[in-house]
Amino acid sequence: MVQEAQKRAARKWDGEHMATIGCKVKKEQAQAIKDHAERMQETVNAFLRRAAIETMERDCLTPDSAPERPEGGGGIHLPPETLKTAQSAAEAAREPLPDFVSRAVTNQAQRDKVARRLGKG
Repeated sequence: MVQEAQKRAARKWDGEHMATIGCKVKKEQAQAIKDHAERMQETVNAFLRRAAIETMERDCLTPDSAPERPEGGGGIHLPPETLKTAQSAAEAAREPLPDFVSRAVTNQAQRDKVARRLGKG
């Protein structure tokens, strides 16, 4: 009796707070995902959730992983090679990617400002 009540309560909570997202993958990819999750001793669901969150953090697309943004700001999409270069440079600098990109943009903006002044002189 208690188990049924607990199940109903859990289903109600899930219905109010959780969402299911699905995606199609080739059968070989599905098996590779299952095998990897098993090697990591986690469920496929837990692995996919972790992979998505880590990727969003790496790509600077989650509010809690990105530096403060101006009103209306948001994640940007970089060409894959540019993102790979930024990630490598951030790792070499031992800096989180969002901090590295912020610093790089600030430094380049300052260089551009100086170059414009020199060009006007």
